[in-house]
Amino acid sequence: MEKKGVVGMKRKLIILVLALVVVLTGTFTGFADQEDVVRLAGENRYQTAVEISKAGWDHSERVVLARGDGLCRCFGGGTFSLRL
Repeated sequence: MEKKGVVGMKRKLIILVLALVVVLTGTFTGFADQEDVVRLAGENRYQTAVEISKAGWDHSERVVLARGDGLCRCFGGGTFSLRL
């Protein structure tokens, strides 16, 4: 008897989580359609980074540099930069 209750509870939890994902995904999709969105791009990821830096900052007291040939480096650099 108790196993049936646990399975039912797990099923309800899964349904709740999926419903939240659907609702939140639908809520946030409209931001890209706004007229005040400015898209920044370059010929490659390095040029795109330069364009983002030009648009985002006039000056900075600190800079974090990372290689651009690996995805994992950006995760560590982002976390590190929060601690500066």
